[in-house]
Amino acid sequence: MAGDSLPAFLIEKLREELGRYRERGFLKAVLAASALCALADDEISIEERYQVDSILAADPALSRFDGAKAAAIFDDYARALREEPLRARDVLMQKVERLRDHDPKQARTAMRAAWLVVTANDVVTPAEDAMFYQLCTAVGLDPDVVRRGAGVA
Repeated sequence: MAGDSLPAFLIEKLREELGRYRERGFLKAVLAASALCALADDEISIEERYQVDSILAADPALSRFDGAKAAAIFDDYARALREEPLRARDVLMQKVERLRDHDPKQARTAMRAAWLVVTANDVVTPAEDAMFYQLCTAVGLDPDVVRRGAGVA
């Protein structure tokens, strides 16, 4: 019966929406870490930008989000880092630091994503490496372990 399937459909839709809401903090943390690392050397290479899009599409928890909206959030973070670097850096670091106590697996995933962004153009600047180290430390992870887990030694 059509009437019986509608509540099940709505329940599934609600679950999906709640999952998005729950994962929104994770999305913002991944984007914050990626923006902080990508802009650590004051520029975002095209490879770094494409890597962010690839990460969003590849992670099941992140692919639930509208790609255009997620890209807009990343762009907003990057713009804020250019316009008000000290304030934006503090705000974005807080988004990442929340993962430390929330979910260690999400913290690890966010740091792996950040490392993939850092290495996207095959050039790791000292500023990018330092930012990556700072982010890992902020969430209680060993940067070397994260680097190995990201597939890059």
